Amino acid sequence: MSEFVVNLHVTERCNYGCTFCFGKWGLDAAKTEIFEDAGAGEAVIRDLFAHFGGRPDGIRFNFVGGEPALLKRLPELVALCRELGARVSYVSNGLMLRRFDVAWTAANVDLVGISVDSLVDETNRRIGRLDKHQGMLDRASLYGYVSRLREIAAARIKVNTVVCLANHDEDLSPLIDAVRPDRWKIFQVLPVYGEREAVTPAQFSDFLDRHQRFGKVIVSEDNDEMTGSYVMVDPMGRFFWHVEGRPGYRYSRPISEVGVAAAFAAAGISWEKYSRRYRQPE
Repeated sequence: MSEFVVNLHVTERCNYGCTFCFGKWGLDAAKTEIFEDAGAGEAVIRDLFAHFGGRPDGIRFNFVGGEPALLKRLPELVALCRELGARVSYVSNGLMLRRFDVAWTAANVDLVGISVDSLVDETNRRIGRLDKHQGMLDRASLYGYVSRLREIAAARIKVNTVVCLANHDEDLSPLIDAVRPDRWKIFQVLPVYGEREAVTPAQFSDFLDRHQRFGKVIVSEDNDEMTGSYVMVDPMGRFFWHVEGRPGYRYSRPISEVGVAAAFAAAGISWEKYSRRYRQPE
């Protein structure tokens, strides 16, 4: 296994309504997000590093959302991860990349993930890829940012795409040709909260076949491969996971209350699936 990856979900003030995002479905808005509070988020990161960071290939903290770029304290949390000796990545919807100076990203982030599900405005509206002002991804700005980043850094670029009923017949080749990602992760939408946007295995396969010329960078994950194969921490500092055939997520007790070992022992992780995903660097 190349490294141990922990996905830290942050959702502060995310103004997107993306259909498939944990930030929309997974957070009780009445509760406080630990990563907003000075000290609480840092304590969880330190505990996670103490528990997992001693592995031979190290640990990477992957900030996901919601939209992590909206978390004002993200640079502080990234600085802590670097201080501890961890690698860092984050996944953005692309629109908010402008919040980070290219030079800062180059110096502090090992892998930049960009979530793009469609190049069609109406499809992006349908699945919620627009902000409170109805703004959508400016692809020219995205391409410029990626180009500048590549000029000054060795940061890797990854594109994430969720294949759903709205976009399963789309061709994203223009995006991949322009971004030239090191990795393109293509997911079959996981129906955590219903089947409304679910696609059949045949529809998912057709999407992959349509983009087969990018096979060298594509890593695909169907519903079975996704279920129980991620180490995820929610904004409340709990491990969470999805159980196939059951709606919603399941949660451990907060790490701050019971410690990493006890919280993680309750998490439904398949080590066989996890190891397959991270056998090679992302």
